[in-house]
Amino acid sequence: MSMWIVLACMLTSWIFLHRWGQRNKRGPKTWPLVGAAIEQLTNFDRMHDWLVEYLYDSRTVVVPMPFTTYTYIADPINVEHVLKTNFSNYPKEAEKMHETENEDINNNYFSDDNDDINIFSGLSSSDEENELNSFHGDGRLQDLIKMGYPRKEASIALERCGKIASLAEVVDFIFAAQMARQLDEFWAASDEQEQRRINEPPPRRRRLNTDIASDDELIRLPNPMIGFGVPKEPGLITDRPVPIPNIALGPPYFYYENVAMTPKGVWATMSSHLYDIKPEFVDSLYFCAAARKRGYIHNLPIKNRFEIQPTPHYTIQEEFPLTKKWWPAWDKRTKLNCVLTCIASAQLTNKIRKRLEKHERDPAVQKDVVDQCKKWNLVWVGKNKAAPLEPYEMERLLGFPNNHTRGISRKDRYKSLGNSFQVDTVAYHLSVLKPLYPKGINVLSLFTGIGGGEVALHRLQIPMKLVVSTSSEASSSKSKVIDELIGMGFSEELVIKAIQEHGEENLEEITNALLSYAEAEKMHETENEDINNNYFSDDNDDVNIFLGLSSSDEENELNSFHEDGRLQDLIKMGYPRKEASIALERCGEIASLAEVVDFIFAAQMARQLDEFWAAPDEKEQRRINEPPPRRRKLNTDIASDDELIRLPNPMIGFGVPKEPGLITERPVPIPNIALGPPYFYYENVAMTPKGVWATMSSHLYDIKPEFVDSLYFCAAARKRGYIHNLPIKNRFEIQPTPHYTIQEEFPLTKKWWPAWDKRTKLNCVLTCIASAQLTNKIRKRLEKHERDPAVQKDVVDQCKKWNLVWVGKNKAAPLEPYEMERLLGFPNNHTRGISRKDRYKSLGNSFQVDTVAYHLSVLKPLYPKGINVLSLFTGIGGGEVALHRLQIPMKLVVSVEISEVNRNIFRSFWEQTNQRGDLIEFRDVEELDDHKIEGLMDQYGGFDLVIGGSPCNNLAGANRVSRTGLEGDQSSLFYDYCRILEAVRSKASRMRR
Repeated sequence: MSMWIVLACMLTSWIFLHRWGQRNKRGPKTWPLVGAAIEQLTNFDRMHDWLVEYLYDSRTVVVPMPFTTYTYIADPINVEHVLKTNFSNYPKEAEKMHETENEDINNNYFSDDNDDINIFSGLSSSDEENELNSFHGDGRLQDLIKMGYPRKEASIALERCGKIASLAEVVDFIFAAQMARQLDEFWAASDEQEQRRINEPPPRRRRLNTDIASDDELIRLPNPMIGFGVPKEPGLITDRPVPIPNIALGPPYFYYENVAMTPKGVWATMSSHLYDIKPEFVDSLYFCAAARKRGYIHNLPIKNRFEIQPTPHYTIQEEFPLTKKWWPAWDKRTKLNCVLTCIASAQLTNKIRKRLEKHERDPAVQKDVVDQCKKWNLVWVGKNKAAPLEPYEMERLLGFPNNHTRGISRKDRYKSLGNSFQVDTVAYHLSVLKPLYPKGINVLSLFTGIGGGEVALHRLQIPMKLVVSTSSEASSSKSKVIDELIGMGFSEELVIKAIQEHGEENLEEITNALLSYAEAEKMHETENEDINNNYFSDDNDDVNIFLGLSSSDEENELNSFHEDGRLQDLIKMGYPRKEASIALERCGEIASLAEVVDFIFAAQMARQLDEFWAAPDEKEQRRINEPPPRRRKLNTDIASDDELIRLPNPMIGFGVPKEPGLITERPVPIPNIALGPPYFYYENVAMTPKGVWATMSSHLYDIKPEFVDSLYFCAAARKRGYIHNLPIKNRFEIQPTPHYTIQEEFPLTKKWWPAWDKRTKLNCVLTCIASAQLTNKIRKRLEKHERDPAVQKDVVDQCKKWNLVWVGKNKAAPLEPYEMERLLGFPNNHTRGISRKDRYKSLGNSFQVDTVAYHLSVLKPLYPKGINVLSLFTGIGGGEVALHRLQIPMKLVVSVEISEVNRNIFRSFWEQTNQRGDLIEFRDVEELDDHKIEGLMDQYGGFDLVIGGSPCNNLAGANRVSRTGLEGDQSSLFYDYCRILEAVRSKASRMRR
């Protein structure tokens, strides 16, 4: 026996010492003999995520196993060594991986989100010299190699730029040098350059101003970069150090701009072609909260310059005051780097959040996070929650008016803003023209872009009598593209159509479109072509996928159309005429087109599908011949003969604020078995097929649903049904009360709202938005036919369908995510930090907070010390936000949500609002069995509220794939809600006894 005890002690000591020796190990922790097999098995269902978590902290991970050891590498240097430098030493598996040698690098630097346009090639554009802090030489060299630049080019560029140059300046230098005319000479070694100078005659070029060109023709950049002086800084001068040659004196005046950091001789060459005028180098950080180093060659006077009013904000926190609350003390930035044409990926911001949650106080982690924030211009929008700039924030930084670039795709907005002027800087230079041209100015604008120069003149209140604007594209390029495509066999009409839709630069998209047209002609199936062009987007960031319309929150409250028009629309959408006609008859004249669509889809999947479409005589014959189906007895007070609960009109439930009809007692009392506490609150879309609400009611104690349209609580419609056992007396609204009209909610739209658009409310917030093509077509059509009533009516119909608002003259645009947050009652930046696509999806599937809070307000006097909540299908936490805004303390929230994106959003809200209660999260309702529920109730004393709304994907909407009613994969989760609720109430009953 003693021998066994000794062996046991030795074994225990061995295991203890083995594990103790790994306490600081980076990588999977191992056990004796079995290695990391135990940890690997526990993470079997998330193997890739498990590896990525380790690879994020350490680029090389060793995983010992019982009979072998695996090594995983994500360091680009090692990847290059295995797959390129010494590829022959790593056969077989390496051969399979050869084509993916840059995969990890791309994952680190690039985003695969549709809306996060993070394409590194964009960094070569004229406006992307991101002012990254300097790194030591070796670090910068490794970073450049990781980015894919050859070691030789990177080394020479670092040598030329010097130690003080930022990484982005070196990147710009490499790109510019690659395109320089003397490329071979630039990259040649010093000996080869000298030999070439001896053997070859010097190139002929215009004489340079020797005062501004050094021996190597490089104009030195000043430090600080303030040109001839900037406001609020010393060093202001009123006369040029080098006078303008007489030949260049104005008028006419000229003004040329480009990036400051260029390769050898470029600015000297540009100066020599522009009358040998010395460039004025200015960093826009002296005019706004973001850096932007630029050179300007001009013949304008420099005396009596002045700033435009109001002057911009000079620090990040002044420009974006909402960030001040969340800005960590260890992030010392007060200025942003240069605005880019690309943004950081949602994956990067998510990694930053996770890393800070684990190691927030680690100085090394803090430094690394700040470096990433500097590289990608991230700002803090929540606790440990960094996010890239939104387009409207870039507009403010660059001095453009609100919504200046709105109405185009998000990708194009970033590109256009990243390549624009900084308006305040340019206006300071152009201000000298105001006294010279009091009656107006004629402007020739070359490479106009989004009109930065013209915006500067407008803000200076200099009238523009004439502006001739030109594009940077070659005039013959379009004709060349057309000729090439016609030569491929496509008709000229279709070629022009495809170019108009996709732009002449998107040759691949044009070709795909032409092939689609040709195939459609062959198959004679083009009846939906115009509809697709109007309704669907092919932009990466405009998430306009029709399948998205099947979600629980997409019954878009379209205004009614005349019956013939609705019938034709349904036929165009692909519905059989018979089904469309019956649906129109059943829904009635007042039903919107989307409600009819929902009704068709839902009815198709109802259990009594054949009976639904059968003629009355066939129905009667079927009832005679077939035995009646067995079903639970329904509450006859709320179920008609065909088990269809009728929707009320108006949809105000038991009453809403500021409307007549408020009642304090339910018309149909709650059965005694269902009285609270615990209370429950269930939500789903109002428009469902026959019998669905009756079925749900029968499973929830035969309580009659309360149907409410959220347009009585905010500026957008949202028809929902709620089954609950809450009291209905003494309800109240949360403060401050929301705005009830579009113009009150979005006051900037009031200026541009046309008189013929009579809308005061928006339709239901969707998980998808209109395409940039559609809004562009609306603008072009109104420019040609603005006074045509038929055009106006058609435009209003499109605006109703897609919730478009007016952001400029003839300029309609879809709602931005932050505007949806306001409509739905969520805090500012509630969903920020994830991809745009996920933001639309999460918001489209959420509660309307003000509506839910009105119902839950009765709980405030019942639970003054706090409430325990079981939140099923939590989403982004609409119910919890409602309780927080009602100032009802949440002592415990057990949240069940399958979406990791939504869980991150809700967890971020919980941390940002400094909740003092406990948050317990489950991924799936199946994890919450009776045993676990009872254990939680024993530990925390029970639940006071069970809240949730199961997915409605299979009940309503345009879901052509899985329209299977309450038996569908998603909608059948309703029965899990019922199961869990029954378990909670049973346990609570036993606890009371």
